[in-house]
Amino acid sequence: MFDEAFSRLNRLTFGNRPHGAYLCPIADLNQVESEWQKWLQLWLCIDKSTNDTCGVCRSCQLFKSSNHPDLYFPNEDAPLTVDGVREGIAFIMKSPVFASRRVWIVAHSDRMNRAAMNALLKILEEPPSNGILLLLAAHPHSLLPTIRSRCLFLDDWARDDASIERLKEQAGVSIEA
Repeated sequence: MFDEAFSRLNRLTFGNRPHGAYLCPIADLNQVESEWQKWLQLWLCIDKSTNDTCGVCRSCQLFKSSNHPDLYFPNEDAPLTVDGVREGIAFIMKSPVFASRRVWIVAHSDRMNRAAMNALLKILEEPPSNGILLLLAAHPHSLLPTIRSRCLFLDDWARDDASIERLKEQAGVSIEA
């Protein structure tokens, strides 16, 4: 079921232009390390000839070495501050180095204070065309409603048909299995 869900979610996000921001309810950042690796690598892979990662391009090699210049994942336990949001915005607004897009993973997004959330909201209102924000939150409803409304909600990594259907409705697209 994982491969099927991945394939369908891949078509949803890569059909035309991926959505600018995703919100994922996730409490354990180790899940990002294990379950999200393939999707993150696909976002950054240079070879778009298939619906999978090539594993050999410069971008894939950098991803595997955890040293990709187009991926920003400050894995900190402290809540993101306004200054941290500004650093992330500065990163996501730059042109990609190797990939066709830049990816900023915002860990513990639900633990930001209101000022940091308002700073984040500015980039969510007009995300760059070559940038993707992935907000990770143990308690997504702790985020401002305006932030949640600008993100595509990834319910349990879209592993079941009901989650895929909700994603399709949110994105306003139709995809077939």
